[in-house]
Parts: sequence; C-alpha cells; structure tokens
Amino acid sequence: MSASAWRWPMVGRDVEVRTLCDAVADPGVDLVLVSGPAGVGKTRLVDSVFERLLADGRDGGRAAAGPSLSSVPLGALAHLLPVDALAVAGEGAGGVRLFAAVRDAFARPDGSRFVLVVDDIRHLDDASVSLLAQLVNARTVVVLATHRASTVLPEGVVALSNRDRSLRLDLGVLSEPDTRALLEQALGGDIAGPTERALWERSRGNPLYLRELVDGALAGGHLVQRHGLWTLEGELIGTGRLVDLVMERVERLGPDARELAALIALCAPVELTLLERGSRSATAGELERAGIATVVPHAGRPSLVIAHPLYAEVIVSHTPEAERRRLLLDHVREIEASGAIRAEDAMRRAVWRLDAGESADSDVLVRGARAARAVNDYPTTRRLAQAALDGGAGEAVVRLLGDALYELGEFEQAEVIVRAALEHATDELRIVEYAVNLRDIEFWGLNDADRAIATLREARARVTSQPFQDALRASEAMSLAYAERPQEALALLEEIGLMVPPISTMSGTAKAAALARVGRTGDAIDVARRSRDEQFRMPDPYEYNHPSLHLITLAFALIEAGSLAEASTTAQQAYAEALDIALPLNLAWGALNAASAELQAGHLLNARRWASEALALSERASLVNGMRLALTILLAADAQGGRTDELEAVLARLQALPEDPGFLREQQAVGTAWACYVLGRIGEAQDAFRTGIERAQQFGLVGSEGFLRHEAARLGWTDGWHRFDELLPRSDSTILRARADHVRAVLHRDPELLLEASTALEACGADLAAAEAAAQAADRLVDLGDTRGATKARRRADELIERCQGPHTPALAPRLGTVEPLSVREREVASLAVSGLGNREIADRLYVSKRTVDNHLQRIYTKLGVQGRAGLAEALARSHAAGDRPAPTGG
Repeated sequence: MSASAWRWPMVGRDVEVRTLCDAVADPGVDLVLVSGPAGVGKTRLVDSVFERLLADGRDGGRAAAGPSLSSVPLGALAHLLPVDALAVAGEGAGGVRLFAAVRDAFARPDGSRFVLVVDDIRHLDDASVSLLAQLVNARTVVVLATHRASTVLPEGVVALSNRDRSLRLDLGVLSEPDTRALLEQALGGDIAGPTERALWERSRGNPLYLRELVDGALAGGHLVQRHGLWTLEGELIGTGRLVDLVMERVERLGPDARELAALIALCAPVELTLLERGSRSATAGELERAGIATVVPHAGRPSLVIAHPLYAEVIVSHTPEAERRRLLLDHVREIEASGAIRAEDAMRRAVWRLDAGESADSDVLVRGARAARAVNDYPTTRRLAQAALDGGAGEAVVRLLGDALYELGEFEQAEVIVRAALEHATDELRIVEYAVNLRDIEFWGLNDADRAIATLREARARVTSQPFQDALRASEAMSLAYAERPQEALALLEEIGLMVPPISTMSGTAKAAALARVGRTGDAIDVARRSRDEQFRMPDPYEYNHPSLHLITLAFALIEAGSLAEASTTAQQAYAEALDIALPLNLAWGALNAASAELQAGHLLNARRWASEALALSERASLVNGMRLALTILLAADAQGGRTDELEAVLARLQALPEDPGFLREQQAVGTAWACYVLGRIGEAQDAFRTGIERAQQFGLVGSEGFLRHEAARLGWTDGWHRFDELLPRSDSTILRARADHVRAVLHRDPELLLEASTALEACGADLAAAEAAAQAADRLVDLGDTRGATKARRRADELIERCQGPHTPALAPRLGTVEPLSVREREVASLAVSGLGNREIADRLYVSKRTVDNHLQRIYTKLGVQGRAGLAEALARSHAAGDRPAPTGG
C-alpha cells in the first residue's frame, strides 16, 4: 500500500481556512499571501480554501505560475485570458487596450471579484505581475497566492504585499497532536505512540516530509498494521523523492558551504566561536540564509545545527566515507586545540572518534556511556560501554553495558557479562549493583524467577553492610511480588531496617504491588504515591529507577481498588513519561495497565488499542510476561466486542508462549475463557476459569480471584460464589464488593439487588458490567410484570452500553436485538452435536440422560429456526455472526 495512492486529509488548519475565506470575502483585502517553508502545506491549504469558495458560488481560476513559464510574457495567465486580449498582447500592444480587454473578461455581473489563485507567486513573469496589479487596483480581482519563505518576490508583488490591503499568513508546521491526527486519518487506523513520535521527530510536523516518510516505510514493509495498530518495525526510510527535495536545496550551495553542512550534520551543534577561528563565519551565514542551518543556544554558547533532521540524514548519506572520517577527526582536533573542552562533550568526542574508525580513551568512553545512559540512549550506551570494556575499562562499565543490553532485549549476552563481573567482584557496592542488574535480566528477560531470587540471596550472603543487605532484600521483595508470592514479599520487607532513600523508594514499588495483590488496595495506593513523592525529593530522582515506575504501580493498585478511570489516566501518564525519554519496558507496562483498566471498564475499543500497543512494545523488548497480558486483553476485548476473525490465531499465540515469572498469570483465564466461549469450546472455557481461580486461591490473590469469579458469572457460571464471603473480609477493594454483590444478585434473581450492583459497578467505572446488571434487572422486572421498572432499567442499561464501544455479551443479547440466545448448556450441546457426536455420546460426555439431550436439541432447533442437525452448523455460525452469545444461567 502507498500513502500516495490517495489524497491525504488536511488536519490542524481549521483556523487558517476560516481566516483565508474571511480575507478573500473582505472588500478591504486585495492580496492574500500564504507563506511558509517547502512542504508545510501551503498549496494544500489554498486549494482547500479555493474549493470552498467555488462551492459557495464565487468565480475564480488558477494561474499557471512555474519555472518553465517565468520568462514567457503572460505565460502564467494566458489560459485565463479571452481571445481578443491574447490578440492584443500578440500585436505587442499593452497598457490600456490589454487591460480593458482583460478587465471585461474578469468582471462579474454581481459585482463580486474574481478569485485568482497563484501557486508559488515568485514564478510570475513581469507582464503577468503588471497586469495583475492593474486588475487588483481596479477591484476586479482578489489574489490568493502561496510563497515559499526565504525566496524573493517579484517587485510588483512586493509593492502589492506592502500595502494595507494585503494579508500575509505565515504557515507553520503541524503540532505533534495534529501530526498524530493526520497520520491516523491518512492510514485509517490508530498508530503506536513510539511510531508516531518517530515520524513526528523526523518530519518535525512538515506534512510533505511526513507523507514521504510514510510512503517509504510502507513501501519497505517497515510500517505495518497489527491488530488494528500501525507500528514501525525496522528503520524509518523516506522515498527517493524526499532525498531529491533535500538535495535540490543542498546542491545550490557552494563547495565550502556543502562541506560545512556535512560537518554540522555529523557533529551538531557546532559552536560559532570555532567557525570564527577557522574563518568560516561567512560560510555559516550562507547556510543560514539558505535555510539549511540555524543558530541555537547550546550550553550558553551560540551554535549551528542543521535546520531539519531529514536534511542532516540526507547530507550525511551523500557524504563519502573518507570525507566523513576526515571531517570528524579534524573537528575533534580543532576542539581539543581550542581548549574549549567541556565535560559534557566527552561522549560526543568519543562517538566521533569511533565513527571515524579510531579508538578513544577508555575513561572518556566510560564518561560518554554514563552520559548516554543518563538520557536513556541505550544503543549509544552499549556502543561506548562495549568499546570501553574492550579497551580495559573493567568493572567501571559493566553495569552500564548490562543495563543497555537488558533494555535492548539482548538478555543472554547481558547475563554472561554481568554474571562474570558479579562472580569476580569483591567490593560490596559492586556486588549489590551487579546482583540487582542480574536480577532484572534473569527475572524479566530470561523469565526465570527462581534463578533471579537465588542470585539475590547468594549476593546477600556475600555482603555485611546493613544498607547493602536491605537493598538486596528490596530487590528480592520486588521479585517475589511479581512472581505471585506477595505474602513472602511483605514478610521480607519487614526485615529491612531503616527505610531511607533509595532503599525506601525501591522497596515502595515492591510493597505497593504486593499489598494490591493481597487485597490491601488502600495501603498500596498510599505507598505508591508516597514512594513517587519521596523519589522526587532525592538529589537525583532518576539515578536508580525512573519515577514513572511508581505511576505504573499506582495504576495497578487503582485497578485492584476499583478506581478504573483514575487508573487508566495514571497508566497513560506513566506511558507519556516513558515515551518522552524512550524507556521501552516502562512504556510496555504503562500501556498494559491502561489496557487492563479499559478492559475492566468495558471500554472495549480503548482496551484493544492499548493492548495492541502493549503487545508491539513487549515483542520489541522481548517481554514475555507483557506479551501474555496483552494477548489476554486482546482476546477478552475482541470476544466481548463480537470481533471473532482473529480469536483462533491470537488464542494459539497466547497458548504457545514460553514460561515467564508468572505475574498475573491467573488472569490469562479471562482471555482464554471468553475466546473459547464465543468459539463454542465451552469445556475449554470452563477449564480455563477453573485453572485460573485455583491459581489465584493458591497464592492468596484476593482481587484476581474475585475478578475471575465475576467474569465466570458473566458467562453463566456461578459455582463457588460463596468464596466471596471469605474474600471480602480480607480486602478493602470497592470493585471486589461490587462484583460480589452482582454475583449474589444474579443468583437470587433479585432486580433490586441487580440495580444496586449496577450502581456500585458504575461507581467503580465498570460500565459494561454495570450495563449487564441493569439489563438483567430489566429482564427480571419483565418476568415480574413491572413494566415501568423494566423500562427504567432498560434505559439505564442503554445509557451504560453507549459507553462501552460496541459490546456483544450474553447478558446484553436481548438489549442488542440479537436472536434469542442459547444457554450455556445449549451452546455446549450444539457444539458437540456439530462435532459429530450422537445424542447418547453427548449424554455420556455431559453426564446427563439422553432424554435431556433430546430436549436440549429440540429447544436449540426452535431458537435457531432449523429442522434438525443438517442445518445446525450453518445456523450456529449465522447466529454467532449476528451477535448471539450463550445466555447466563442465573440471569
């Protein structure tokens, strides 16, 4: 697919369109000039305004200005002029006779002015400019024109534009939100956050550059749609046209300016003082005037940078390798000879030396790696740290290299390097640093929780300092909390002595997660908030963990508590913070928590969108636990939304994943059960719930057990409902109580209790479950003959359904106008019948009598409108496509 195959929409220009339309309609305005850099959308904007004016009844035409006609008298206007005017011009006559002939042709009977559009007005020939000025002065024509900024206007146009009767609109680039909107409209779907950010940063909001980048990424197969989400997989490469656009500007420069442009593209920012010493100030000015470079402040000193990142990429790609090497080394020597060396330049000079194929001082490389790590530039961190290690830097750089490899998903290599360093370390601080680093690698990267915990315990046995032991306890508690052992995590945290930063902030994440898992959600929320606040009070809040980690934990605690709207907002804030500094794992967890909150709210398309993003991020980071959770949410959202095309494939992917540390493993049952249920694999759905509930009960995961039991009840299975009586005293979760109330109300078929449960669920933000409870109340009130009450309950259900983005769940089937739903047992019997089993075999499989199966099948045939087994498979598929889902047994 090519983005050039259709006309891109215009986004973010509503104010400009209104301004231009009003200006053309204003009798006090003769010339409207839209100015801006190449590719910013001047022509597209003027075309849109002109089309609107024509649709409103104005008369107008387009001049044919262009380089090829700029030397042809009246070449731009010839196609608009009447034959007699052309004859006058052909005779060499001009002035009054020509003007009179043209004026009469352009004059409108209603006295309105002819709208003349001139694209790139700098290319108008002198004769056209002169005639245009006469027509404007006669109030016969109003001109709507574009002008490329930094180019010279014809003298006659300058004279017109300097008058009070002209309006100049300087068109800027698109903002990042407008860029996202444009991309999603052009591509016809949501776009992943990192992909949008990459496109925006590379295009800087220039619509033309943006389009060429998208075209190149599509053509190269690097921009792909997965589960409805556009994601960049690979390098972002533009088109040949984009390269030509940039090189057209560069090739106008003289040799010295091209060389300086190459230097700046390689080494920006370049201080002006260095250029002044080398007598290159005039050349720098040439680059500025051409719009290739611009002056910015850097470390308090004016410096030159290339004006657009795409210019820099193209310039570098067109600079021969030998010349690049010479420019880099000359620049390093020039800086070192000048004495203008700052500590923050260490990384840059180290990178330049490596780029030029030379070695660099290992101390400089280490400092450079630290600087790169401080801004989360992991590829550069890895490169410099590896070079430093190869140069003999030793233990000073191992943690940096391990961190970078871990964040880049190169877990096996990271483990080898860090484990070797840990085994040889004797300094206690180094032991702690390596052990914590290795724990991350083994736990999240290699998916081996037991090994990660063993690493920390072995390290703790090697250190004697209490603070160091406590730091290792905090890290172990984190592992236990996310390995479904929250009670052990909390017990271990009690062993920590004095809770001071950074131990208190590190342990806060573990404690909040563990407390949320065992049902103490209020305490979990308090700890997460307090830990984030405390981290921001540290001298360097970013030294150990990024503060967005506390937002991720807070969002999880809010989900468990039942503050779903706040949880989603908090998770998205964590995601935004991680996106700003390119933290891949924090990005994935932010997206996962947003997806989870939206799923439990019943906002199915939002859940799907965030789950798709989380899946792409987890795949890129090789985060198996993240993939599992994302696929689980995708399955549940699609099954509850009636989107069945991908269920089989996504379910197979989920079931094929390797083992991981197990965080929220029990909730995999939600996605599996919903998918199997709507696919008619009822036994598998029941087994999934049974397995998940047993796991949650085994590890004391109060919130998860309540969530799973409620999900099962939504599908008609209310076995074990009495467990809520044991769960509720152990938790302060509002949503756990609301779910328990809903299950009880379903069992008792009590409409009043169902409506109370609906209100409680809505207060938590669980709109879909609240809608189902209201719909169940309405159905029961109909049975009881309370028409007024049923109508009110239906109205409430409908209002809640509107928030849920197209739900198709069993409890809502009557509200959605679908066919009479099959019950759980009927769906099971029908599925077995379609598989080819006889009535006796079905009875044996389900431990019921043959007569019971016979009766079930007769009811199924009646509901589906078929005569017998012959049409059963097709009718089942038809009812499924129409939105039929098995009805809950208790509702």
